[in-house]
Amino acid sequence: MTSVANENGMETFSNNETARTDGPRSEVQEPPAIPSGVLSTYDKRPSVELGGLPTVELVSELIRRFELGDPMPDQELSFLGHRLNRVLGSFIDVHLNRNSRTRLRDIYGSFTQIDMPFRPPIIGKTWVEFGCGSLNPYAYSALMLALGASKAIAIDLDPIGDVAEASRSVSDVFSWLLTDAAAIIREDATTISSTEILANLHGFDLAALAAGSPAGIPVDRLEYRQESIYRLGIKPESVDVVVSNTVLEHLPDVDRALGALARITRPGGFCIHNIDTIDHRFYGSTEITPLEFLSIETDEAIVHGSNRWRPADFIPAFEQSGFDIVKVSFHTPVSVTEAYRSTFVEPWCSTPIENLEPTGVTITARRR
Repeated sequence: MTSVANENGMETFSNNETARTDGPRSEVQEPPAIPSGVLSTYDKRPSVELGGLPTVELVSELIRRFELGDPMPDQELSFLGHRLNRVLGSFIDVHLNRNSRTRLRDIYGSFTQIDMPFRPPIIGKTWVEFGCGSLNPYAYSALMLALGASKAIAIDLDPIGDVAEASRSVSDVFSWLLTDAAAIIREDATTISSTEILANLHGFDLAALAAGSPAGIPVDRLEYRQESIYRLGIKPESVDVVVSNTVLEHLPDVDRALGALARITRPGGFCIHNIDTIDHRFYGSTEITPLEFLSIETDEAIVHGSNRWRPADFIPAFEQSGFDIVKVSFHTPVSVTEAYRSTFVEPWCSTPIENLEPTGVTITARRR
């Protein structure tokens, strides 16, 4: 079936039969050049020229063209765009995407482990996330507010990368919770209703957020601070829960950082920190082994972005900063043989293998 426009501008359809207008029936038009079936079989047409380009370049160029309004949408492009949107839906909902529902679910799960002796309180509490990142700084804070926190503060060294996108991401978090809370908070979804979630969003302008306007964020409830962890401007003993996700391994002075966090946390308040102590070059190269940076002889505090502390090293640092350990979960182990350890420099070539094999840890602690 093909589509042609008659003299009145209305579409008529044909299965490669002669297409007629409203003129005399004896007046015959040439069949249109559009292939038969084009209305129902818009398909990907592989391009030899584009086939060798990296996907990142293709996607970047596609985004550029749409943002510039070129090309103008037509029926085929709109249809293919809809199809692309469906394909991307599952492709982008992964942990690596900082704006994805899956990543938010994973972080929530690590911060609120069911088997904790004491779970951090949410209702009516003040939460702080430091090292929230500039790409999607509000996501976890917005989640906590929707679940009943009274105030949330997101902290990072960098300015927000895209304020409009960050605002829309807040809208996304609220939408996910209101339509399918279990997809993010899992079994905790049985403890809160959509009506309660909606009531917790008081002060937010959902329409403004969806349109990308930061005016939809009430600053007395959700605040972004561009600050160093060593020089926090938050009032002492005013925070109930402090969290961070893969931040502490990047700090040159962990003791000073933990001291700053202890200062702003109320006595009895919690902190939860996910720490990734692997050589981060490993994630982007098959040539790098997970602990290769332990073989580098240097006096620098930071090596390839990491302070090289091992997971167990953080435990006494928390205790010395005024926290009592509630729970420690070691994870992401790698195999360390005697031969592998012998390639490390001190102090790691003398570190017990059982302290080298875990590369990740989640520490939950309570302020004394």
